[in-house]
Amino acid sequence: MKSDRTLALGAAVLAALSLAPAAAEEAKDVFTWGADLRLRWEFLDNATTLNDDLPGAERSFARYRGRLWGQVAPTESFEAYARLMWEGRYYANPDEFVIPLPGEGPTNIIDTTYSGALMFDNLYVKLNRVGDAPLTLKIGRQDIFLGNGWLVADGTPLDGSRTFYFDAIRATYVAEPIGTTFDLIVLDNNHDT
Repeated sequence: MKSDRTLALGAAVLAALSLAPAAAEEAKDVFTWGADLRLRWEFLDNATTLNDDLPGAERSFARYRGRLWGQVAPTESFEAYARLMWEGRYYANPDEFVIPLPGEGPTNIIDTTYSGALMFDNLYVKLNRVGDAPLTLKIGRQDIFLGNGWLVADGTPLDGSRTFYFDAIRATYVAEPIGTTFDLIVLDNNHDT
C-alpha cells in the first residue's frame, strides 16, 4: 500500500514538473538578476617605456572582477536596470607596483594590492514604444557598442576593460518600412570615474 502511494506521488510530481515549463513561459518575470566573475592574469612588458632597465618595465598581476545585476520590467514599455561591479588586483611582479616617470626623477610606487572600486557600471531606465511609436529611449549609465566597435565602443578607455559605460541618453527609432534604424546619442562622460 505504501509503495502504491509513493508511486502515485512520484507520478504526480513528474506530471507537475512536465507541465511547469509551459506555465513558466506564459508568465513574465518582473524581476530578473544575474552575476558573473572574471579572473584574469596580465603580463606587461615595457608597456610605458622601451627601457628594460627601469623599475616596473615588466609587470604581471591578477585581476578579479565580479558583477551583480538586476532588472525590473513591470510592463513591456518600462525597464529599469542596475549592474554593480568591483575589480581588485594583486601585483605579483615586481614586488611593488612601480610606474616609471620620464626623466631622471623618482618613480611612482603604488601599493602591491589595488582595492578596486565598487561602482554601478550600468544604471539606466529604458522606455519602449514611446508614444506608441517604434521609438526606444535609454537614459543613464549604459554600455554602447556600435557596429564593430571601431568608432564607439568604450566610454572608459583608461581603466583596462574594467568597465565600458557611457553616461548617455540614447534614442533608437526603427523605421521598418525602409529597413533602417536611427540612433541619436547624447554623451556626458567625465574624465574620472
